[in-house]
Amino acid sequence: MRISFDNRDLAEVKKANQAYSQAPEVKSSGVSFAADISSAIPDSKAYENKKTSLSEFRDQIKDIDVSVNQDYMTVMAHTVSSEDYQRMTEDGVNPMECEVKDSVTIMDRIKLDVALGGGEIEGFTDTLDRETVQAMTGTGMTLELKREIASGGLEIPEYDITVDNDLIKESVEAFNELSEVTEMTDGMKRFFVSTEKEVSVENLYLAKHSALPPKMEDGQGPASSYFAIDDKGHLAKRGEAEDSAELKDQVKDLLGRLGIPADPETVENGTWLVNNSFCVNEESLEKLKEVNAVKLPVSEEDFVKYASIAISEGKSPKEAVLTKEENVYNMAVKLTRVMEETRLKMTSEANLLLLKSDYHIDTKDLEKYVDALKKVEASEEYKELKGIAEVKEAVEEIKALPAAVIAYLSSKPSDSMSSRPSDSMSSRPSGASGEIFYDIDSVSLGTVRDIGVPIKKKFDLAFETYEQVGTEVRRDLGDSIKKAFRNVDEILSETGMDITPENRRAVRILGYNSMPITKESVERIREADLKVTSVLNRITPEDTIKLIRGGKSPIDMSVKELNEYLDSKENIAKEEIEKYSKFLYKLEQNHEINPEERKQYIEVYRFFHQLEKSDLAAVGSVLNSGAELTIKNLKTAIKTAKNTGMDLKIDDSFGLLVSDIRNELSPEKIHAVEFSDETSLDTLYKNLAGADTTSEYDEAWNKEQCREMREAMKAPEEVVTELVENKVPVTAENLRAAYGLMKRRSGFFNGDLSDEAKAAADEIPEHFTDKESTLDAYTDMIGKTQDSLYESAMNADTYLDVRALKLAFTGMSVMRRYSESETYEVPMNLDGEETLVNLKVVHNPDEEANVVISSETEGLGRISARLFVKENEISGYISCNYKDTVTKMEQVADILSSNVKVVYSLNSDTDVTLSRIPMRRNDESVETGALYKAARQFLLALKNAQ
Repeated sequence: MRISFDNRDLAEVKKANQAYSQAPEVKSSGVSFAADISSAIPDSKAYENKKTSLSEFRDQIKDIDVSVNQDYMTVMAHTVSSEDYQRMTEDGVNPMECEVKDSVTIMDRIKLDVALGGGEIEGFTDTLDRETVQAMTGTGMTLELKREIASGGLEIPEYDITVDNDLIKESVEAFNELSEVTEMTDGMKRFFVSTEKEVSVENLYLAKHSALPPKMEDGQGPASSYFAIDDKGHLAKRGEAEDSAELKDQVKDLLGRLGIPADPETVENGTWLVNNSFCVNEESLEKLKEVNAVKLPVSEEDFVKYASIAISEGKSPKEAVLTKEENVYNMAVKLTRVMEETRLKMTSEANLLLLKSDYHIDTKDLEKYVDALKKVEASEEYKELKGIAEVKEAVEEIKALPAAVIAYLSSKPSDSMSSRPSDSMSSRPSGASGEIFYDIDSVSLGTVRDIGVPIKKKFDLAFETYEQVGTEVRRDLGDSIKKAFRNVDEILSETGMDITPENRRAVRILGYNSMPITKESVERIREADLKVTSVLNRITPEDTIKLIRGGKSPIDMSVKELNEYLDSKENIAKEEIEKYSKFLYKLEQNHEINPEERKQYIEVYRFFHQLEKSDLAAVGSVLNSGAELTIKNLKTAIKTAKNTGMDLKIDDSFGLLVSDIRNELSPEKIHAVEFSDETSLDTLYKNLAGADTTSEYDEAWNKEQCREMREAMKAPEEVVTELVENKVPVTAENLRAAYGLMKRRSGFFNGDLSDEAKAAADEIPEHFTDKESTLDAYTDMIGKTQDSLYESAMNADTYLDVRALKLAFTGMSVMRRYSESETYEVPMNLDGEETLVNLKVVHNPDEEANVVISSETEGLGRISARLFVKENEISGYISCNYKDTVTKMEQVADILSSNVKVVYSLNSDTDVTLSRIPMRRNDESVETGALYKAARQFLLALKNAQ
């Protein structure tokens, strides 16, 4: 998605009004009037001598960062459909947790992949329907359509965009502006040729209202009476009506010398350029041709097409270009195809024959294109996009390799190995037992691919059957994947190993490679297989971007490094809540499930959640007793095993089995299969995995999540500023949480917290003695609160309750990040109302050290305070927007100091004001202990002033 961060001021552009008759600088060849258009160019030198302090510069950078994030948010709000959302999740990306700038890059890659695959993006081959036009222009909308738009946006599949009320308003404004432009005058043409601007809605509107005076239209203005023809200094008199034929002849002659075909249209355009004081060359002729091709007035249907292209590229409807028939993704794919075909044809032999036939090969434009590509390839954006493609390609290639490659990567390295083993199977170095010398932890994805490709070729040439690295272990398939290994179970039994899918696969891999099958080799292969497939199944485009930004290429990183990175990024509790919320949402959407069944299905989900959460102690208890692993036996074990103190070692395969069952648990699958408490885990998994269900409820979930994401992307500027200022990633989840912390502090937490969490929260004000003590107590409180929220979420029975608790859980994570820059959300009970009091400790070189405190409740209204400390004396003010609150705050002020004043103000500090307080440029020379103690005094006084 291409985003322009050039926040243009149209007022500045309008300064060019008086200069449209003046032409660009005369080039070395072509026809033009001699003229000066310097006045049409904004004078950037006027800003060169302005001095900016380091503080101001940092604030400018922060403001730019906020603006850039908001631009990305606009793109995501308008261009991500539920289908796009699903594609992202299929790539392992959680759009709600992904930073918006990364989301846009990932969406770019997805849309390019769709275009490369021949799919339609933004539906330019589709016909427009009335609903689309109504939605985009706002004319004649039905009540149903209005309700759908108001509920979160109307998805328009033809264009892969989503429109909401704000976008419709922008579209109506753009269409109204465009409707005023009914013809392309010569003055408007001069505007576009001289400025080289795109023929967009806003530029058309600007050109119309910045047209030249009539005398300029008649050629009576200050334009030169002479023009230059090719040779510098050669002037000819301006063409009048009687010698227009002569002028056309001169233009034809010039076009011939420039190697431009002199067809009637080109000659006509060249003559117009001469008569309007412009240089005649390929660029100006192409620009004029482009302008002339615009058909005015523009119909509603055509406007929707142009506006949709703009929106899909992250632009506003007013930036829609009326000469653009395709979006950037299709254009990029088409250009790539053309260049590839050209490369195949542009051999030295072909060019030799062309030159011999007197064909003129102009490499000037091609050289410019190559230079531009080199600059693009050096950009971070290109590296990220290319990196996503390369990693995805490598993962798919490795998954398609024979599983036998795992054997080549599973042996420990030998000190005698001085070089990398040959890729040739026949010449690979080996030890006495035939094992090669690789260490699975140290090899990279690139190495895995390099080793595996020759192996695959050998298998293909020999027409040998093999399973792939990427083959998912399916317990319901048993050993039917490869019938060639009919005695695998027997081999495992003879070596004293458990008959599990993982062990069966390990034996097959050893068998493909003609390697000894021992207990040690099976365990080694199984471990190597798990490590490689773990990376392949978990790495996402989001991971690729972050690693590239950190200076690492996922393809060159070792398997161990990648697994460590992927392990470190997981947030298990939040993922658990997300899975459960999806389960409940789909359960509530499925109207075939009655209330009694709904209750039973929730119990099943909680049973397996509890089973896994207890570290499989119940599984160990059942296995120890020799009983079958049935649901009934496990339920009994859960009730008794927790008090036995047993510490049993559970085979990894049983843990995987429970995990796999949980991954298959969905309301529609549970509803489709038959099972009871007597059903074994193996049978249950087989039935769930093989259940025949539709994607209806998954699609509904994606649509709902996409709607929530789009709503989050509409967060106001002060919320984005708060995240950026405190260095918190700008994601949909964080935007929702930050908005809740700022706008809904009262009652932010739904559900009852544990007594432990409540006690920790209640004691927070007491710990504001210094930074370290505050952070310790604050972090402990957040951890206990999140534990409580997690338990409440997993015990809730409705989707909305779980989502609210997940929002609060995320809010605590945001609060933790805020505290790193000394911004605190302090839980307090004010006037009988549970709320969060925002407190910032400000100490930077730009202003006097102080503490900023704000809260807002229904009973007390908005309270804002600034406290300063000098020589252990507190001064400052407390502002209230309720008159009745002033008296209570005077009690607080009396406790603090006589230098603290209380004022009544309807315009008490707003969230916008507070969000812009600089927090990050801490000056450690400022004593912070005094500030924390002042904050403590205020919080305790506020707590007691009830």
